[in-house]
Amino acid sequence: MQVVRAALLLASVRFLQAAASGIADQYPHFNRSGFAIRAKAFPDAAQLAEFRRSGLMKLSGALSPDVVKALRRHLNEVLWAKERKHRPAVQLQITTPGGFALNASMLLPRAPSSLRRKTYRLPRIHELPGPSPWKRLIYDFRLIRLVTQLTGDLPRRIYSLVFERGTQQGIHDDTWYELGSERPGGMIGVWFALEDVDDENGALFYVPGSHKRPEVILNPKGTVRRQRLALPVRPDGPPALQRQAYKAVVDEVEQQPLEKRPIHVQTGDVVVWAERLLHGGLPILNKDRTRLSMVVQYVCCIP
Repeated sequence: MQVVRAALLLASVRFLQAAASGIADQYPHFNRSGFAIRAKAFPDAAQLAEFRRSGLMKLSGALSPDVVKALRRHLNEVLWAKERKHRPAVQLQITTPGGFALNASMLLPRAPSSLRRKTYRLPRIHELPGPSPWKRLIYDFRLIRLVTQLTGDLPRRIYSLVFERGTQQGIHDDTWYELGSERPGGMIGVWFALEDVDDENGALFYVPGSHKRPEVILNPKGTVRRQRLALPVRPDGPPALQRQAYKAVVDEVEQQPLEKRPIHVQTGDVVVWAERLLHGGLPILNKDRTRLSMVVQYVCCIP
């Protein structure tokens, strides 16, 4: 317990140093007052040990019902406002099961509400103009402090996605999509469950301990680590080439036996995974059920 307290103290000191040097100024929406993450959800020594061993930990009840309600309301009343002209110019990307490839996209003001019955994602939700409950959560002090504790550095780059339904995405490693850090372990993925998730509505799955497997250079032309670990076809490249590159990597990974463990969560739970952890989305068995969630990748240790 003393080791955990020391780590928390070190993380707090880093925040004070960052604020003093102006580093925190890169986050204009940094949540300095009020917390979206409950204090009781902060991991204890056992959870941190499990994270180091398996590459994943679950923080039960990390979000209060009020926070979840605010996020749902914003999705329904702002992002999917009845009058399209009032919706923010957020890109909507239609997804299909398997390796991610950009199939179709449009701005929310152009999207018919019927698309909510499909699997889609809203990228870069942290870049919404003005205040929003999404940004309040993404930049929560306690959450950023946890990321700093796990990586040893402040996040320098953030990626965010909102999903209303299960992704059904095939097994993958976030670094395949150029989301890695310049130092091993310098990226943290955080998944916020805004609805209960079980076998029926497309649960996540992960492969325990897979974050420890040897690094493989997928893109020899890359000049930095995050490029070398990524698929040789950019995420916005031709879908056929993306699928081909993805299949080649997955075929290699699946030569070894993999234990795919499902993650069942309740509304308000938060799941944290390590850089390079293999994970994905299970099939949706009940098409009438949604699985509202947000995933954020915090990338540290970038020059």
